[in-house]
Amino acid sequence: MGRSPYSLTNEEPIARGSRSLVDRLFVCLRLFREYRGLGPALMRMSRKRETMDDVHAHIEELVAEEHRLWQLESDSNATDADRERLAHVKVELDRYWDLLRRRRAAAEAGVDEESVGLRSETTVENYLQ
Repeated sequence: MGRSPYSLTNEEPIARGSRSLVDRLFVCLRLFREYRGLGPALMRMSRKRETMDDVHAHIEELVAEEHRLWQLESDSNATDADRERLAHVKVELDRYWDLLRRRRAAAEAGVDEESVGLRSETTVENYLQ
């Protein structure tokens, strides 16, 4: 019995409407690479996707930690170390939001978003508001 062209190795078949358009696009690209052997170009595309996913995941982790630290502060249970960590988390969030915005802008401008790196703390924190 052959493998269905609508599923990936060890994965469930793709149900229509169960994935976002972007996710379905990347599944199609993975299938295409798998069946046509076009590894290098498509692998670069999926690495970019993973990189952006990593940025999103890191932002989500920082936001969760910031909420936890703010909760400690509001309950009057925060230590000096918690306050220092909160200040650090706020700066890191600013840096990663900046990175995300600049990578999106680079992608829209047709520039390789991988070339956009994380800016220093002093650069991001000294922006004029």
